[in-house]
Amino acid sequence: MCLSVFYSFGGLGAFTAAAQGTTTLATTTSAHLNAKAAARRFVDVVERLKPVAEQICHARAPQRACELRIVVDSRPNQPPNAYQTVDAQGRPTIVFTLSLIYLARNSNELALVMGHEAAHHIAGHYGKSRDNAFAGAVLGSVLAGLAGGDAAAMKTAMDRGATHGVQRHAIGFELEADALGTRIAFAAGFDPKIGARIFTRISEPRDQSSATHPRKRLRIQAVRQTLAALERYRTVVLVGAEIPVAFFAYPGLPSLLLPEECREVTIARPGQDCAGALDALAEALGAGPDTQIDPQAPD
Repeated sequence: MCLSVFYSFGGLGAFTAAAQGTTTLATTTSAHLNAKAAARRFVDVVERLKPVAEQICHARAPQRACELRIVVDSRPNQPPNAYQTVDAQGRPTIVFTLSLIYLARNSNELALVMGHEAAHHIAGHYGKSRDNAFAGAVLGSVLAGLAGGDAAAMKTAMDRGATHGVQRHAIGFELEADALGTRIAFAAGFDPKIGARIFTRISEPRDQSSATHPRKRLRIQAVRQTLAALERYRTVVLVGAEIPVAFFAYPGLPSLLLPEECREVTIARPGQDCAGALDALAEALGAGPDTQIDPQAPD
């Protein structure tokens, strides 16, 4: 039994050969954006966001391969879509169709989609989905066998079980990728709030009982809530750590993961006595082991 899945911005489905081949942007024109301008914009987003996504991958999931491969499916008449999978060498791959590149109205929309797909890899959704599909297929096969089904019935049960196994967790995975993708796009200097407008132009299945993606409003809400969490921090306190940095040496781009107005307070630098510094701070504030802290107190 062989089960292959990919995580898609617009849906889940079977793995396609496009992710394994080398593809390029076509030289067709669009009523909204000519091919040269679309290609330049896409490349700019890749150059800005890819190193940020890879660094976040190394920080959050050091056990994973974090060198992302981003390609374009240049086959004509493909619907707008982007998805994350792995190539024949096991390298994490993000695939964009040409129609999605044209559908995006600005770099912020492309960046949010790219961050979303990178987030699927960082969170391990591809492997989890594959495992869920396998478990569902096995369960379907067992139940069909217990019911006395023939080979055809068992195959049908396996297919349905695999689909159910994927769908059971798919919406949660998508919202998780929307949230982490927002953080990635934000760290790369894009505006995810503007990027989320692309959700308004993506079709929504009428039957939510079999849907693999959340409703548009939930996805937009996930982006806004994540941004609100990022923007509300006015002070970062560093104890034995450097201020969080997204990436280095990219001219003209912000490298900090925090808003510009966020104030830095260093209690102890890396290599210094962090415990001693915290003890000294507690003593200066008159705090002890029994001190009660009100989380709702104003700054």
